[in-house]
Amino acid sequence: MLRALGAKNKIRFVDGSMEIPPIHDLNRVAWERCNHLIISWILNSVTELIASTIVFHETAIDAWQDLSERFSKIDRVRIASLRASINNLKQGSKSVLDYFIEMKALWEELNSHRPLPVCTCIHQCRCPAMQLVRNYRHEDQILQFLQGLNDSFTIVKTQILLLEPLPTINKVYSLVVQEESNLQTNAHVVDESSSLINAAQRYASNGKGAASSQSKNSNRQCTFCHRSGHTVDFCYQKHGHPSFNKTKSSVNATNTAVVNDSSEMDNIDEGSSSSASASFSQEQFGQFMAMLQHANLLPPSQASTSSSNANQISVVPMTQGHSPHESSSGILLTHINSLSVDNDFWLLDSGANDHICATAQFFNTMYEIAPVHVKLPNGNHVIVHHAGNVTFSPTLHLKNVLYSPDFHLNLISVSKLCKQLNCYLQFFDDKCFLQDKTNQRMIGLGSSVDGLYRLHYDKRFLASQATPQPLLRSINTVDINSIVIPKSALWHFRLGHVSNKRLQLMSHLYP
Repeated sequence: MLRALGAKNKIRFVDGSMEIPPIHDLNRVAWERCNHLIISWILNSVTELIASTIVFHETAIDAWQDLSERFSKIDRVRIASLRASINNLKQGSKSVLDYFIEMKALWEELNSHRPLPVCTCIHQCRCPAMQLVRNYRHEDQILQFLQGLNDSFTIVKTQILLLEPLPTINKVYSLVVQEESNLQTNAHVVDESSSLINAAQRYASNGKGAASSQSKNSNRQCTFCHRSGHTVDFCYQKHGHPSFNKTKSSVNATNTAVVNDSSEMDNIDEGSSSSASASFSQEQFGQFMAMLQHANLLPPSQASTSSSNANQISVVPMTQGHSPHESSSGILLTHINSLSVDNDFWLLDSGANDHICATAQFFNTMYEIAPVHVKLPNGNHVIVHHAGNVTFSPTLHLKNVLYSPDFHLNLISVSKLCKQLNCYLQFFDDKCFLQDKTNQRMIGLGSSVDGLYRLHYDKRFLASQATPQPLLRSINTVDINSIVIPKSALWHFRLGHVSNKRLQLMSHLYP
């Protein structure tokens, strides 16, 4: 209000420095015109409720003094509220510009309630006390502004605080804005080093690397197939071919059941580590899949779609540990490694409460959980007994992923993903970016396909991280065609003595 009155040279009408001219004075008419004009300005500058209390004042100075007595007092409650708001203000999801504007508005209001003192001595003081007070307030504003910034500005905050003397608050704002532009630029640039590493791994895995790469890989020895050039983590004979090669997967897709038969006990004692493979007909495979259905180890939908892809059953020595829930009547250890699955894509779903996967091949770890009821989109309910972890890249991995073969889709819960990885997602009309909140780097990319956002991932890396998960089930009553380990074999495994063949030979040598 004082600025508007000062611009029109009318402050003297409200501060009492101009006397009211008498009625018969020649300047009375001019004074009344200015008085009425100032009262109109004051009435239009306040709320209707306040204006109703001063509308009957005849002179501008009376209205001004009335308002001054009521509203010019120090409001200590408002001062406390402003200080708390300044200390608690954080940048959060706001830009640096919006955050600075909000912070500066609070500073200006606080300064209006607590202005800096001015020296009123007759002879102006020469001590630096007043300048120190201004410097302290200036430092407080810089510290408050830097404290509320996100953690991604840690480097620039440290650099600013090391400057001596501290720059002005406007200079500090300029430095922070430059850092914000730099972070936004780097967030949309893919890490070239990771891309080069992945490209080199793909190049070497295809057998097209340089002589140095071949000589390096030749030093590697697989402990499973005893071949050189790779390790057991990348052994196709153990894990099966990855699903990224559609042609190979359609030709080489196999359903492998790993069982421990009593007829192979001699091979265990003699240290044989190679698995024996035996082909079987479609009719035999159908009986085997029916047995898996009866044991609840395979859903009916997979049993019907997998009959044309399985062509062998492998009988290998049993080296895994027993399940704590196994029955004394025997256990059945199966590996369902390479079922033909078309839903190898992952969808980013903001409406999902949990991650869910329909394919056991994607898991690098799997464990049993308490039964969880999951509602399918068609309204049906299924019970989930297993969960695990899935790794797409060194910076993108999912935890506590529910395993439900009946779901037939792989969903990523957006809310759980943001909480687990401390990241945020940016959705566009054709793309979706996953960015780390800490360093603002892109950790994932998705694209819109048929109105749904699919996650891009390196299928070779996922195949290298995935581990075939054995399904251990206690079987008390099994089909007559099921392969069951006899009780004598179980006691043999528990006691750990030599095979029956060696015991018979020893019985003749040591009667």
